[in-house]
Amino acid sequence: MGGKVGMFKFVRLTSGLPLLVALSLVSCGGKDRSAVKPQSKGLPSELLLVTDRAVGESDVMDSLNALTQENMAEVMQPEPMFRVLRVSKRNYARRHMTMHTKLFVTLDASLSKPMMGVAHDVSATPQTEVTLSAPNLQELRLFLSRHKRELTDALLDGQLLVRMADLRKHHNAHVYNEVRKYMGLSVFVPQNVCAVKRGKRFLWAGSNLQERDLNVVIYEFPDDGSVMRSEAKLVEKRDSVMKCNIPGERKGQWMQTSRVDGNPLVVCRERCFEGRRFVEMRGMWDVRNAPIGGPFIALFSLDTARHTVLAAEGFVYSPSTGKRDLLRLLEASLLTIKKQK
Repeated sequence: MGGKVGMFKFVRLTSGLPLLVALSLVSCGGKDRSAVKPQSKGLPSELLLVTDRAVGESDVMDSLNALTQENMAEVMQPEPMFRVLRVSKRNYARRHMTMHTKLFVTLDASLSKPMMGVAHDVSATPQTEVTLSAPNLQELRLFLSRHKRELTDALLDGQLLVRMADLRKHHNAHVYNEVRKYMGLSVFVPQNVCAVKRGKRFLWAGSNLQERDLNVVIYEFPDDGSVMRSEAKLVEKRDSVMKCNIPGERKGQWMQTSRVDGNPLVVCRERCFEGRRFVEMRGMWDVRNAPIGGPFIALFSLDTARHTVLAAEGFVYSPSTGKRDLLRLLEASLLTIKKQK
C-alpha cells in the first residue's frame, strides 16, 4: 500500500460551529431560476484561490498553502487535498468566473470580526464560492488556525456537489436498477462500476479492474441503540459483514479493516451534508493474508422507524496511481443514495 503508517483518532464534531463570536457563517444557497447558467469548469479536485494584495504578500499565504495542500491521511501516500490555482484579486478575470470551486480571501478594515460565507451557483452550475474576510492579518491567522475544519469542509462539500451532479447524468443504469430492486434505494455509481454481487441485505458493485478499481458496498444491520456512538462497534460490524461477503481468492482470506498493533486505522466523525446526518468513517482496508489493500470511506445512517443502520461504503484498489480523486468520486456516489418512496 505504501506510505507511512500512522494512527488515526476519533473526532466528534458538534452540531454548531465553535467560537461563534469570532465567526459568522453566511449561506447563500438560493438558486436563481430565472437565468440559465453555464456549466462550471475545472479539473477534479481543482480549487481557485483568489487573494487581495495584502493577503497575497503576507505570511498568511503559508497557512493557506498548508491548509489546501495538506496530504489526505486516509490514502497513506502524499496526495494533497486540492489542486490549487492561485490568482490575485486584481487579475481575477471572466475566464475564472465559471470555475467550480473558489476560495476568496481578503482583508476588510470595516469588519469587527472575520466573516465566512458560502454561495452556490453564482456564475455557473454546479459551483461553490467560499469567501473569507477579516479586519486584519492577525484575525485572519487566528481564524485559519481555529476553523480549518469548517473551511475545508465547505470547499470539499462543493467539490462533492460537482461530482454528484455529473453522476446523476452519467451513471451505471444496471447497478441503479439492481440497488433499487434489491435494497429499495436509488444510487448513482460511476459507469465503469458494473458487476454486482448480492447477499443478505447486502449488495456489492465493482468495476473488476486491476488498477483504478472502484467499489460500492451497501448493507443494513439492526441498531442496538449504541453502535452509532461507538467506533469500535462500527469497525466490528464492518469486519463481520466483509468477512462474510467479500472473500479473497484463497481459503482464509477476506477483506478487513487494516490495523497497527491491534488498533484499526480509521477516523470517525459525526457529519451533516445537505440536511442528512450520518457517521463518517475513513480508513484503510486490506485482505487478510494477502498484500492487497487501499483506502475506504463509509457512511452510517440511522433509520429510527425501522431500528436499522444503513451502511454505504466506497473502497479503492489502485496500487500504482493516485487515489484522491477516485475516493472522492466514490464519496459523491454514496451521497446520492436515497430511499425509494
